[in-house]
Amino acid sequence: MLDKPNQGEVMKIYKLTEIIQGTREEVVEWLQQYPQMPLYRIQHSASKLYLCGFNFVDREQKLGRYPVFAREDYHIYKQHEAAEDILNMLKEDGYEVEITEPDLELVKSHVGPITFVGFQE
Repeated sequence: MLDKPNQGEVMKIYKLTEIIQGTREEVVEWLQQYPQMPLYRIQHSASKLYLCGFNFVDREQKLGRYPVFAREDYHIYKQHEAAEDILNMLKEDGYEVEITEPDLELVKSHVGPITFVGFQE
């Protein structure tokens, strides 16, 4: 794990094995202490729902676009500009939305069952 997104100093080394090393708390602490790539999501202003995609009245013609908001499995944007483009499009369509950062305590990793062991500094 590096202290910067690109070409940073090595802070911790984890061996890649079938058993995931370290604890979830250690990884979250590292993410908070050494911000890597910033992440953004689009939140519906009047709720705790986040943009997870779009549906269309006519899918083939891509007509009648409307956003879908959910609590989980929302879109995460790596660039603020990309999130702003979608945000502006939604605002033009009359939706009250804002850009927020994902809660690291809620971010899920889809790697199946996880077993934690000690780590090497």
